Amino acid sequence: MRHLTSLLVLLALDFVPAAAQSDINASILEFTEEFKMSSPTSGTDKVHKTITVFNEEGLSSAQFVVFTDSFRSLGSFGGEIVEPNGKKTKLSKKFLSNTSLSVGLADDYSVVHYTPVFNYPFTVTYDYSVEYHDGIVMFPPFMPLTEENVSLMSASYTLTVPRNTDISKYDKNLEYTFEFDAKKDTHKWTTGEVKPVIGEHLMKLDPKALPLLMAEPVDFSYGGTTGRQSDWKELGAWINSLGVKADDLPESEIAKVREMTADAKTEYETIHRLYTYLRDKTRYVSIQLGIGGYRTLPASHVVKTGFGDCKALSNYMKSLLKVAGIDSYYYVIHTDRKDFFGNLPNPGQMNHAMLAVPLKENGDTLFVECTNPAYPLGYRHSDCAGHEILLISEEGGQKVRVGGYPDSLSMKIREARIVLREDGSAGISIKDKRMLDYAESFVDFASLDPEKQVKYLVSDWLLQPENAKIEGISNNFNDYPIYGRNFIPEAEVDFSMDCRTYANKNGDRIFFPMNPLAKVIFSQRSARINRIYSEDAGTLIDRYSVVIPDGYKIESVPDNATIDTVWGTFTSLTEVDAADDHVLHITQILKGKPFDEDKSQYPSYKEFARKINKLYASKVVIVRK
Repeated sequence: MRHLTSLLVLLALDFVPAAAQSDINASILEFTEEFKMSSPTSGTDKVHKTITVFNEEGLSSAQFVVFTDSFRSLGSFGGEIVEPNGKKTKLSKKFLSNTSLSVGLADDYSVVHYTPVFNYPFTVTYDYSVEYHDGIVMFPPFMPLTEENVSLMSASYTLTVPRNTDISKYDKNLEYTFEFDAKKDTHKWTTGEVKPVIGEHLMKLDPKALPLLMAEPVDFSYGGTTGRQSDWKELGAWINSLGVKADDLPESEIAKVREMTADAKTEYETIHRLYTYLRDKTRYVSIQLGIGGYRTLPASHVVKTGFGDCKALSNYMKSLLKVAGIDSYYYVIHTDRKDFFGNLPNPGQMNHAMLAVPLKENGDTLFVECTNPAYPLGYRHSDCAGHEILLISEEGGQKVRVGGYPDSLSMKIREARIVLREDGSAGISIKDKRMLDYAESFVDFASLDPEKQVKYLVSDWLLQPENAKIEGISNNFNDYPIYGRNFIPEAEVDFSMDCRTYANKNGDRIFFPMNPLAKVIFSQRSARINRIYSEDAGTLIDRYSVVIPDGYKIESVPDNATIDTVWGTFTSLTEVDAADDHVLHITQILKGKPFDEDKSQYPSYKEFARKINKLYASKVVIVRK
């Protein structure tokens, strides 16, 4: 058995390039999956998987996780663990745990899981099946490699369906073959060696570059419903059918809506009042009920309980607007991916629901986040701006893209007044202003306790603040009517603090840094493996006024500097106040640029980071007169 263990580990190691072996956390030695569709509503998924885990970082690749609900249940389960000393442990269902994902509600959604804990390196093999019943809207997706620093030796996926079953598919980086006989069609996808994606700073993990398969029956039966998904319009029609008669507000709620909106002077004012009502009345709770989690709970449920998931809260808001005479459209979206995978309509491509409300007054469309009404009404937050969505109406589904914002509007501005004392300590007052996506982190800021507020603001500083105090919090989150479609969320926090070690004193001289509040720009020391990628094009502006102690004068300041590269631009300026030579003004501006460069350019990036970090840390010297 020692021989078998050694062979498995050696196979995994031989598969990985020698220069990269130290970066590999796990190796998938074998991954085979077979899904057999026995009828439009039932099928069996069988999986065989063997993984060698080299260290703790690779443990997630060896975890067993199966999601179950009223449509899926775990059938058989078995397996084996082989430890470094050759000891074998047989796995059975008694090793598994079952955890409800109901967040305190009684529903049918849970996860069956197991995490092996053994000395490294160990090899685990799983053999299991999942039974599908009461409907198949999509076949199990096949993504044999989903993590960085994990290698794959071979994988295959076999899909068997009744003869002439029409399927749609999206596949990447897999070899495809098709066979048939009198009773069945057999689709098979395979891949050989797939080298690991080595995780690095500033890289893009593109799922389209890895083996990936999504497939579905064009005509489907699911939870007692039937649908068709040959195009987005048909899929949208099915999703719309799940919400029919879900706008069942009780008469008391209808009367309340009419009373609340009776004297509203504009369409927007009506929407704003109902959005505020939603904010005050409801809370978000994940609920996986009704047609595999695709059907919304009715509006009456939200009225009765005060909570709902993204579907239920969006449907509830839609129902409120309908009473007020305002049309709105339910839509589904994937919050992590901006684009859907190919032209493959299926509900598995979405993980969130929101509401689109056309405004007749100014031709704008409000994209309403009903699960977190603390967001400004109509603000297209970072989980939806620029994303493809499926807009749902009675006519069916329409794939559209939510508009984004110019990168130039994304800014973080920090203005500080620093009163330097002769012993090197300082009193500091700061205005921290955020705009656009930077302001999103301040949406719930006011609800945090003061200690957490301060910790958030100073978490990446080099300074050690004392006696920190929040002086004021303000935002424009309710000012949408002023700005209309050009609305940009802004938030500002004013706070003050002391610092005992702002400067260093040496004899008659005091040395203090140009910018001890800035975050150091990271760059890796190891050789670059991947392309260098970033979408960040925000602007960070620091403006400081440093008041030096009486009896001192400025002896030297760093030279002004401007850096302009493909990575971004940086400006550093110092200026003595024209009216008071005891005040030094420091301005440093870093503006990112989106880039996608070859790995050979990483030395250039490192030099860019080094120069900026040096300017952040450079010293101003003052001397006793």
